[in-house]
Amino acid sequence: MFFKKHEEPKALGAGERLNLLSNRLTGSIYYEDRADALEKILEMSKVYPVEVGVHALEDVICSMERMDDVSIHLKILSNVLRCIHRLEFIDIIVKNSESLRILCDCIGNGKSGKEVYDLLCVLSVSEFFSPKAVGIPSMAHYCVQMVKEKRMGLIPRLALGDLNFRRELTFMGIFENLLKELQDEFSRDAMSTLALLLKDSPFNQNYFNELRWDFLLKYIDKHPNEVFDVLSALIDLKNIEFQKLQSSVYRRIDLVVLLEFRRWDLLYLIVKDNQPYTEKLLETSVFDKIEEWLPKETLTTKQNELYLLVDYLLFWSNPDVSKMNSYKIYTMKSLREQDISTNDLMEGAFKIIGQLDSREETVVFDALIFIIFNFEKSRAEKMISVLSEIFCDYTKPKLHRFLCLIILLMLETPVDRVNINHYTAYHLLREARFLLCSIDLNSPLYLTNEMVDILVNNIGDLVRIR
Repeated sequence: MFFKKHEEPKALGAGERLNLLSNRLTGSIYYEDRADALEKILEMSKVYPVEVGVHALEDVICSMERMDDVSIHLKILSNVLRCIHRLEFIDIIVKNSESLRILCDCIGNGKSGKEVYDLLCVLSVSEFFSPKAVGIPSMAHYCVQMVKEKRMGLIPRLALGDLNFRRELTFMGIFENLLKELQDEFSRDAMSTLALLLKDSPFNQNYFNELRWDFLLKYIDKHPNEVFDVLSALIDLKNIEFQKLQSSVYRRIDLVVLLEFRRWDLLYLIVKDNQPYTEKLLETSVFDKIEEWLPKETLTTKQNELYLLVDYLLFWSNPDVSKMNSYKIYTMKSLREQDISTNDLMEGAFKIIGQLDSREETVVFDALIFIIFNFEKSRAEKMISVLSEIFCDYTKPKLHRFLCLIILLMLETPVDRVNINHYTAYHLLREARFLLCSIDLNSPLYLTNEMVDILVNNIGDLVRIR
């Protein structure tokens, strides 16, 4: 008689065990059974985070709605999102609107708010996070909850590119809550959130201006830039209520304070197109401050904001620009009065162009623009070989080459002398016109609108002449 040999049952693999545990987690009617399955998944996530992500991720998130304590769920998700395939799992969660909604609902339901917030910050690295999150019906309400709990880091990421969501936040009372938080103590996150919500949003600007925000000015001594950033975002040239916003800020702040802190951008916004305010600024030591700080401004944005203010003030006054020693300011001045002496600066400009490789790009750009706007044929002719060499060197910045071509054509230099034909010259001039029109305020290569218009017209004339 033959008996079958006993065999031990084959051990289940990690994936099979996780499938069984997921079934218990989602299908069991007993809370204790679901909690036990969750504990076992947690233990496996410490050893097999990838497998848990593949076989149990969605079920773990879905079960959060059915359980009061989600701390274990969050630990599992934390383990999964630290594995080598974390970015793929982040995208899987974010792309599933229902999963993202369940996680956000935990904030509204008071379930492990801090840990859920930290998890959402991790998920926010996904490019899909913001558009998916703002589509959740209660997301604006949850953002207000974040303000109350002093966890505001996510709000800028959600609101940055969505004006409709910013307006929804306003309806939910986010400005009132931010101001309430700031009444007791300063918060850099709250101030940056205010500035973001106000920027380029006329509805929010008008709404905020009706609130009692004056107390923010008490933080100027210790946190000037944060306060000035909010005020700069509040005054918007594109807002039809611009003058009302401008007046609102003007009567609350001393222009001398802004001069001391060199906030050229805010000064410009406060006095723009307002004669009484402009005259009040000119009564101060504004040009002395500009002269003092012009060589010291190294940040690109700071430089451009300063030149924007100078260009505006040149319409109203006649300062001694020789003290400022700036190609940009001399160029702006040449648009107002053509009789200023530029001999020394012209020599310096040609010297800079001859030393192009050892000079900063912005300095060379300013010198070339200066030569064009203060064109002297007799001097420029001496530099034809240098200008031709720069233009023919394709390793040089494109705008530098185009500006050299403009100067050469202003000198009536034959195009074949610089190794191009008429068709190529037309094409390059049109490309130069496009690049000049594309220079924005934050570019290191700053031009005023008037200067761009003149350059573009000049290029058009050169195209027609050729």
